[in-house]
Amino acid sequence: MKAAAGTLGEGTPDNIRLAFLQLIFRANGLPENLAAAKFVLWLRERNLWEKISTHLKNKKRDPAQEIRNFYVSTPLAEALVAADSGYGSAKDALAALRSQYPNTSTVTIDDALDLIRRIFGNDGKLPCTLIVVDEVQQFIGDKVERAMDVQEIAEHCCTDLDSRVLLVGTGQSALTSTANLGRLQARFTVKVPLSDADVEAVTRQTVLAKKPERINDIKEKAIDPNQGEISRHLQGSRIASTLSDEPYYAPDYPLLPVRRRFWEKVLRNVDASGTTAQLRTQLKIVFDAAKETADCDLGMVVAGDFIYNEIATDLLNTGMLQREYHEIISELADKTPKGQLKSRLCTLIFLISKLPRQAGADDRVRATAEMLADLLVEDLKNDGTKFRQEIPNLLKELVDAGKVMLVDSEYLLQTKEGANWNQDYNRRRSQILNDDGRLNDEREKLLRTALDDSLKSLNIAQGTSRQSRKLEIALSNTRPAQPDGGLVFWVRHGWAEQEKTVATDAQAAGNDSPMLFGYLPRTAHEDLRQGLASMIAAKDTIENHGTPTSEEANQAADAIKTRQRAAEQSVNNAIRQVIADSKVFLGGGSEVTGLELVDRVEEAAQNALQRLFPQFGEADHSNWPQVLAGAKGGNVGALQSVAYQGEVVQHPVCKQISEFIGAGKKGREVRENFRKAPFGWPQDAIDASLVILTLAGNLRCSVNGQPTEAKALNQAQIGNASFNVDIPPLSAMQKWTYRFTL
Repeated sequence: MKAAAGTLGEGTPDNIRLAFLQLIFRANGLPENLAAAKFVLWLRERNLWEKISTHLKNKKRDPAQEIRNFYVSTPLAEALVAADSGYGSAKDALAALRSQYPNTSTVTIDDALDLIRRIFGNDGKLPCTLIVVDEVQQFIGDKVERAMDVQEIAEHCCTDLDSRVLLVGTGQSALTSTANLGRLQARFTVKVPLSDADVEAVTRQTVLAKKPERINDIKEKAIDPNQGEISRHLQGSRIASTLSDEPYYAPDYPLLPVRRRFWEKVLRNVDASGTTAQLRTQLKIVFDAAKETADCDLGMVVAGDFIYNEIATDLLNTGMLQREYHEIISELADKTPKGQLKSRLCTLIFLISKLPRQAGADDRVRATAEMLADLLVEDLKNDGTKFRQEIPNLLKELVDAGKVMLVDSEYLLQTKEGANWNQDYNRRRSQILNDDGRLNDEREKLLRTALDDSLKSLNIAQGTSRQSRKLEIALSNTRPAQPDGGLVFWVRHGWAEQEKTVATDAQAAGNDSPMLFGYLPRTAHEDLRQGLASMIAAKDTIENHGTPTSEEANQAADAIKTRQRAAEQSVNNAIRQVIADSKVFLGGGSEVTGLELVDRVEEAAQNALQRLFPQFGEADHSNWPQVLAGAKGGNVGALQSVAYQGEVVQHPVCKQISEFIGAGKKGREVRENFRKAPFGWPQDAIDASLVILTLAGNLRCSVNGQPTEAKALNQAQIGNASFNVDIPPLSAMQKWTYRFTL
């Protein structure tokens, strides 16, 4: 019998098949990367893995590390060649690995089943195999797609693997607890239920049991009059009050469903020993909570911070609660109401900090003033309004005292080490706010980067021939030069110029100017200034303190990094607003509108190209390559491909090229002249015209001093070829008469 166990959340959560395979990979000592796992599995099947592993270890190389980099690992390739000489050289082996094991995350169900057979199978037979997928409910959450994908995997594992696989899914809830989990019932036919509802039912029927005749009293005197207060708790989070809670308000009283869910989340994430998840532990906590309020009037409920004192000792023993934090909480809890409330605030800040933040597991509970007040309410009738007025002031006092720190709108506990880091951060931030030069330099870099990012998808192509054009972006107070073969977007910003100045310069340039004028307004100036100062100060603080060497220093660094991320987000928002509010003007002063900056610049560029290359239309056709091919093939009528049937030399493009060549020009001179303004012609049009003019006898061509016919000309030679006009050029009728006479 073989087995594998793990969670899908440890793998690639948005690709369930791959996540399922990664669970099996981990259990069988294979890399999580799909391509790398296939490679190692292939080595095992051919008894090459031990040889390669030994070879690498002899070379003082870590096999696991080399496998992670197997596309580029020369030592691994050398080991493979040593184990299997059929690969030739290490270079050949690397090329074969990249070709045979492409980096992909796409997995079909057949691929997945095949890999399972290969991993667990023996001589083509699959032994009895147990696969346990833990925390299925937490992984699926409210995502229907994930439930359907898990259902698909369960179906195929149980039906397409010769009934040799037993798939077990575990979680905190039974399959019937949510609609999403209910989809799995047909695939997980043997149920061993132990859901959150079971724990709740036990506590509800034991320590929270009430006389039936008192249920209505609780509902009428405690719940109904305070429905508004109850329903507002933790709004915006995933554990907020819902309509489905209403049937349990009275049976669960004095514990509110929101508080129960909060406790469950906290217990799961601080449960290093595994004891808090046990039913008896949860029963004790609920019993103590009910006992706490047993003598209180109806309308009093258990506060969210009650659980702290129940688990603090265990948290200290397991290291989940730093002693410094515990001391801060204890010291604040003096005999005054204000001190008690401050201590309770710090307690909740600590508990909330233990909730997960990663995608898929984040319940969006934050230690904000509003949510802290929600969790502290005990008197449903009176505490809400009072706490929501008092708590912001108390939190400010805690920040000023260095007990907690404010990051955006969220509060975090601060240790002595953290206070030192925070003091350094505040000092640096004050200095930077007074350093206009550094702020200006950083803002300039960000604006330049934002401009480039906003316009990186811009692909300017002119006319039906889709002639590619370059656009230079110049963020400068100095007017840039106009390039010969492209456009320039001259951008200035509101920290150096006024919009009126930019608009006036655009107007003065005139309607024939191909220059684009841009203006970035001084939008969200103070937000950007404050955000830049915070971002730079956080970065400097982290660099100044170096690598943390203690747990307290790690936490202090994390707090400053949190500030840095918040500042970066604020700065990015401000920069995005500047880019969104930017303006684009054409020469002559007309403003170009559009949804995004890239849309405005593209429209302006198309307009400017007509000004820069007013004669481009004469050569704007997508079939010039056919003309070139036809002329090289001897077809003097090849211009029909661009809808022209007259004399070759009278075609607008051919005529101007012929006139320019005159007594003689090099091919490169012709190209350079007609690729720049006012023409901007495609090179294929220029080359095709040179070849067909030569074919028609209007031009003479020589390469390295030797006369060359049109049929022998290729585009690589045209640049060095010499052309001159055949004087006088013969008309088609004259050429026909001349040939007829001969």
